[in-house]
Amino acid sequence: MASADKLKGIADDVTRLSEQQQCGMLKLQDISNQVDQLAAALSPRTRPINSSANNLDDEGPGFEGIFFSLANLERLLVPGTPISTFILQRRKVSPFDFIMKTIQQHRTALRMPLQNLDEEILSLEACVNENFNEFSKSIRPIQSVKGVPSVGDSLPIILAGLEQMNFDLGPIDYWAFEKIDFAIILGYYTGAAGYYAHPDFARTEAQLRQLGTGMIRGTCLIRELEEQIGQGESLETLQSTLISTESDKSRK
Repeated sequence: MASADKLKGIADDVTRLSEQQQCGMLKLQDISNQVDQLAAALSPRTRPINSSANNLDDEGPGFEGIFFSLANLERLLVPGTPISTFILQRRKVSPFDFIMKTIQQHRTALRMPLQNLDEEILSLEACVNENFNEFSKSIRPIQSVKGVPSVGDSLPIILAGLEQMNFDLGPIDYWAFEKIDFAIILGYYTGAAGYYAHPDFARTEAQLRQLGTGMIRGTCLIRELEEQIGQGESLETLQSTLISTESDKSRK
């Protein structure tokens, strides 16, 4: 494992090269070389980011926006859930089965009745949004994410930027980075910042790159907030908050 100073130096170089590349002063290959150094230094068990690839590995096409918003709401509902846990759990079953299970878990946490879910993607997206609307109404209001740039950076630049910001990216494979994992990471940290984005805002790779670019440039206002509900509080605490809210409503 490389020292913290060495990692910071490489990451700073990536950021500097990215800025120069945006100004037309540098070729993308120079940035890719620095990204490979950063990925190799991060862990001896991981391979470098495949910076020659222009696209993420595709799995479960069409589900990316749903995974983004599920991870987003999971981070809002249960702040103490590590991103690694969420990613590993989703790998144990098919994308569709994980989506169905997580939607119902969120409904239970929000004291909403279980629902007969349709396999159609737009219907599932609507269910995720319904859960979020209940969270925003019953627990605390959440704003939609803002400040997304019109064009996204390349995947290596985004990953290097997230690493530099000390974001835990979970158990990812830098060589074959899956689109669903990318969506989960971005959704999780959107929730950590106290924001939400609907699934149709993160369906495509281009949209995911725009969101990731907004994070590393600071235009998406991605930051840890002083949340009313602390990171270590349990699901039971959240449910108690919701019960109290419902009791207050019934007395009015």
